[in-house]
Amino acid sequence: MDSKLFTYKDLGQDKLDYIFSILKKLRVGLLGDVSLDVYWQADMKKSELSRETPHFPLPIVQERMSPGAGGNVAANIKALGVASIKVVSVIGNDWRANALLDEFQKRGINTSLIIRSDQLTTNAYCKPIRSGISEVEYEDPRLDFANYETLPEEEEEKLLHNIDLLSKNVDVICVADQLVYGCITAKVRDKIALLKQKGIIVIVDSRDRVALYDNVILKPNEVEGVKAMFPDMNIQDADNSVY
Repeated sequence: MDSKLFTYKDLGQDKLDYIFSILKKLRVGLLGDVSLDVYWQADMKKSELSRETPHFPLPIVQERMSPGAGGNVAANIKALGVASIKVVSVIGNDWRANALLDEFQKRGINTSLIIRSDQLTTNAYCKPIRSGISEVEYEDPRLDFANYETLPEEEEEKLLHNIDLLSKNVDVICVADQLVYGCITAKVRDKIALLKQKGIIVIVDSRDRVALYDNVILKPNEVEGVKAMFPDMNIQDADNSVY
């Protein structure tokens, strides 16, 4: 769609005011994959050659953290002024989990249905960013903490139970299906498909499994949409006409 055909001004102030008045009454749930985003700002002007190794260390002068993946979605929804936002997910029992929960709570996001597991790693994406004499900043390769096995059955059952609890107190559920080894298993998708029967609107953002969802509103980008409609197509070779 040509972006000129639909602009912010087309909504009109009256319609925008109405939309935001509805948002103030909306109870929202975020179900799915959450992570911690970490930014380490290094001032290379302060770096000195190590005596033990032939390297210049990264002197960290600032550290910032924020919720990532579905956690970022929850933070953005909260910023819109909704009545409430509650997250259902599974994270680990590590320092990253503590930091993530703290970031959620700073933003007024309800974390009571987040499951902590000794069997899992809390996904985190750590980004060292160098600055020097000029204003140019350089981002080093990201340091990732991730899971590489499917969700344990025990944690899956807890998650299914918490989805039932969530469904009793929300109007809309946003699903963040971001990770290969994340929260959204086949059983969880089946549970999601049943939520419509309870009158709950479900909106799904799925990176790799858009085509596997039923009874929901899908929000794919162009690549995810093409992969869902044409699963055998090489996305890199896809003709622009497909979009």
